Amino acid sequence: MKKVLLVEDDVVLHDLYKEALTPHDITVTAVTTGKECIASALTNAPDLVMLDIMLPGGMNGFDVARELRQNPKTSATPILILTNLDSEKASADAVKAEYMVKTNTSMDEIVGKVKSMLNMA
Repeated sequence: MKKVLLVEDDVVLHDLYKEALTPHDITVTAVTTGKECIASALTNAPDLVMLDIMLPGGMNGFDVARELRQNPKTSATPILILTNLDSEKASADAVKAEYMVKTNTSMDEIVGKVKSMLNMA
């Protein structure tokens, strides 16, 4: 079973992503802030981090991605940035993260991307 750490402040999206990924033998742990993400990633060693850019608590998704990349425990963990901001691809590339715009992407496409990044496709 693969482990995904979902960082999303929209509780409805938490549920939608969990519902879509769980049937594919993917366990989803959901947190809402960047600080929670970093703590969970260091403790639970997820196989993938799904990360929103706009987060509460003082850290945005790119801040989180940079911290994950700088820590030896999480530096190689794949990151998928899911956002409604369609102008941030270069910033995602800078932190070596995949990038998808939520409003332009179906749930099936997101599941496919997650499975591909987890080498499950």
